[in-house]
Amino acid sequence: MRKIKRIVSLMLMVLMAFSVMPANAFNVSEDVKGTAYEESAQVLGALEIMVGDAGSGNFRPNDSITRAEFARVAVSLMGLNDVAHASAGFSKYPDVSKDHWANGYINTASSQKLVIGRDDGNFDPESKITYQEAVTILVRALGREPAANAKG
Repeated sequence: MRKIKRIVSLMLMVLMAFSVMPANAFNVSEDVKGTAYEESAQVLGALEIMVGDAGSGNFRPNDSITRAEFARVAVSLMGLNDVAHASAGFSKYPDVSKDHWANGYINTASSQKLVIGRDDGNFDPESKITYQEAVTILVRALGREPAANAKG
């Protein structure tokens, strides 16, 4: 999971280097203030990619990322937050309730073919995402899946 967070952080640092963003565009949570994660959390928050958990608002840099959280990250990276909000209220997967916090993000990620459910038809939103799943989603989000498949 740390590799995934590092990859996302690296991508954001590159974006930040080539864009103009106010230094304090987003107030980070107390759990990252004064840490090595503060600047990355600030950029992720300002870009509305990762804004902290719904319960406490904490960034939780040492926690694993769930499949639902990564669906939100991928949809946000693609700039589809509005689509996700419009896609909430119904569920494509039996284990994702229509009022689940990530319902619209999961629906959008699924409709964009970034994610697929499990073999049993469930999405398994609270499971930790694997490195392979995260890389697959990022490759798909970048539109590089055909090239990746061609290279094996």
